[in-house]
Amino acid sequence: MFLVKRLAGQAINQHGIDLGFGLAVDSQGRLVVAGHSRQGGGTGADFTIARLTDAGALDLDFDADGRQTVDFGRTHDFGLGAAVDSRDRILLVGYSFQGNTRGWDFASARLAVNGSLDITFTPDGTQTTDFGSTWEFGSAVTIVQRGKQLLGNEDADVAVEV
Repeated sequence: MFLVKRLAGQAINQHGIDLGFGLAVDSQGRLVVAGHSRQGGGTGADFTIARLTDAGALDLDFDADGRQTVDFGRTHDFGLGAAVDSRDRILLVGYSFQGNTRGWDFASARLAVNGSLDITFTPDGTQTTDFGSTWEFGSAVTIVQRGKQLLGNEDADVAVEV
């Protein structure tokens, strides 16, 4: 993630490519950078999140090293958007390849304030949604009234309230 490298002076992973697409700020002024990075060990790309302190350093209270990856169980998971709710939980959206029969599905995950997957969101903190086509990309997320999350895609033809 170029922004994270520039601010924190470190890469998110040790395997090559880091790409940041979504930015959000939590109630304490910490910057959340969301995107994806190529992982080692044949797992392909995963959602990648970094949280920076207001001084620009990786926040060591977030997953002990300031960064977290989310794997949806397939080889290609791409994070594009992020939002932070009133409890400083991080909601992420993007897309995940779910195999040749399902194709690319809308993917979302929520992280607790400490960087762990939030099991109050779903049993494992992640969700993929198949809307019936082979190309479903989540690219935007916002928090609306009563703490509900609104997820959308780049073509604005899919919006889901969760």
